[in-house]
Amino acid sequence: GRVVDAQGNEWQLPAEQVAHFVTTTEQLGLSQMRESYVPKGHCCDHFAYDIIVRQGDRIYRVATADGVDGTPAALETLLTSAAQLLEAKE
Repeated sequence: GRVVDAQGNEWQLPAEQVAHFVTTTEQLGLSQMRESYVPKGHCCDHFAYDIIVRQGDRIYRVATADGVDGTPAALETLLTSAAQLLEAKE
């Protein structure tokens, strides 16, 4: 699985790790989430998160940011899972 970070750096992750992450996205309902939980005008000093998962010809995307009310718990769990996956790279 190809990973691209916000700075445009790219790297490959082992197939087993990607498969586990994709299974997690399915279990957490990524395909049913809204594309964005960031309200218009949300501004300034916060971390923004954008997860895009391509599975075959389907693309799922979801965005949120720190401090956004209404971000589902499943999305918070997905962010934690993504962070763990990226930490394993290092």
